Amino acid sequence: MLDNQQPIVGQLRIGALLEEYQVFPLQTYRPLMDDLTKNLYDPQHRMVYELTKKSTDVQQLAKDLLRVYEGMGDSVTWIKSLIDIEVASLTSDDVNILFRGNSFFTRVIDNFLKSTGRDFLEEAIQPILQRLCQQYRQTVELDTSRLSTNTTELTLADCTEIFKDAQDVWTGIQTAESKCPIELRQVFDHLQTAIIKKFDLHNGKLSRQYQIAQYTCVSGFIFLRWICPAIISPKQFGLVQSKRRIGFFFMERLSFSPVFFLSIQINLRQK
Repeated sequence: MLDNQQPIVGQLRIGALLEEYQVFPLQTYRPLMDDLTKNLYDPQHRMVYELTKKSTDVQQLAKDLLRVYEGMGDSVTWIKSLIDIEVASLTSDDVNILFRGNSFFTRVIDNFLKSTGRDFLEEAIQPILQRLCQQYRQTVELDTSRLSTNTTELTLADCTEIFKDAQDVWTGIQTAESKCPIELRQVFDHLQTAIIKKFDLHNGKLSRQYQIAQYTCVSGFIFLRWICPAIISPKQFGLVQSKRRIGFFFMERLSFSPVFFLSIQINLRQK
């Protein structure tokens, strides 16, 4: 910064990015909107999946199509139809790895969570993440073999502190139940119902690895693909200003805890 009467008191570097978009009248997009509406009634969604084969950026395609369907008011209907297609293609070998890959479908759900569930994340975990970014120590090590200066007493203290922070995160998630959008409830209710029907889980005769699929099909998205990444890299989700990463080891296992199963069924499923 310069002052005519004083020497230089500092410097400020500014970065700027200019993006140009061409936006045409709504009528210009009418043929595309009509085709996308017809696609909703195609059981195989041939048009959309043909686009995914030809696209060089499936992530951007998923985001753009989701925004178009949201603008048309058909996002939930579209996602439910995608669920039907994806679940129909599953086999018993997929039970333990439901929706773990980065397919077009999972990218649509990822973007849907980010666009629809922002208020939920802000209510559930933003306060604790902001506190952790401001107050947490640079290093919290639980393995005494990795730090020569770490003592058993310090490790136990770290465990106690992390456990308390984990409890705060979980309490925030439970408390924010009312902030979970109805659109997410509808989508995951449809997903869970489709999985139960696909593997015939109503009769309770199948082994535990099959029965648990009705929960992991939801937890895989809610925790592993949404809440956990938001905790590890909160800045990318707009929850904090700091670039600091928060690596909570317990979050990797949170989605498989018994408490989670009960909470998902009670709180996140459409009532």
